[in-house]
Amino acid sequence: MQLKKFFYFIFFVSIFNFSFSFNVILESNTVREGGVLKIKIGNYSELKAADIIFNKKKYPIFFIGYNYREREYVYNTIIPIALDTKAGKKNLEIKCLFETDEINYHKEKIIIKPLAKEKGKVNTGGKLNNETLTELHKENKIISKFQEKYTPIKYDLPFMMPVRDPVISSSFGKMRRYDEANISWRHKGIDIAAPAGTKVRASNHGRVVAAYAFRIYGNTVIIDHGGGIYSLYLHMGDVYVRTDDKVFKGDIIGTVGNTGVSTGPHLHFQINIFKVPVNPFELM
Repeated sequence: MQLKKFFYFIFFVSIFNFSFSFNVILESNTVREGGVLKIKIGNYSELKAADIIFNKKKYPIFFIGYNYREREYVYNTIIPIALDTKAGKKNLEIKCLFETDEINYHKEKIIIKPLAKEKGKVNTGGKLNNETLTELHKENKIISKFQEKYTPIKYDLPFMMPVRDPVISSSFGKMRRYDEANISWRHKGIDIAAPAGTKVRASNHGRVVAAYAFRIYGNTVIIDHGGGIYSLYLHMGDVYVRTDDKVFKGDIIGTVGNTGVSTGPHLHFQINIFKVPVNPFELM
């Protein structure tokens, strides 16, 4: 009789654990360079720790909330696929320790595909030279420092375009050569051509971490959306926000301009995840 009761107990626990098991949802197993890998994790108990390793790099995971319908705690992370990531199969490994001291493992093969490489020339009228390139490197270091904190998620998907009815004058990932010189790099965002004074809106909820006037990038706003995601707005005209301002998706933060090293009125719009530039359309 005792053995029978023990069997029923084991059977019940097995059913219970099966019904509320750790689950992982991927939007897709195939991603292009410059794209994103979206991962969602759910479990009936809270997460104490997690290791998410992709392409030999570790990434944090962030709490979204409690899903009362599914009776589970929900977490997610969005992993950037850097430009020039080698195409092919990459390993994704997930190890989670939950409040119940359960350790769960999950492995996936992720297929990386190349992004078509466009080429183009940009004539700055000789504005890019040794002096301005040195300044550019300094500004990149400053911008990187503004993105060092990984804060709780503030955004909700999808992100929105910062300019209405956008005209894309230069696409993400485009290889651009400057001033007929031996200076070239891939475009880290998208350029939106628009008349000076056109309203620029926050692409999602967040907190302004920088409202800064750069020599090369011009008037710049950087917004922390949480989860390691930052949006950057460069070459702006007027800036209507200040550091530490809280903004909501669609709030007007300034206007399109022609400041810094720029060839005409436009907005350079960029989204970085864990400091890695990704195609903004991947989040829209």
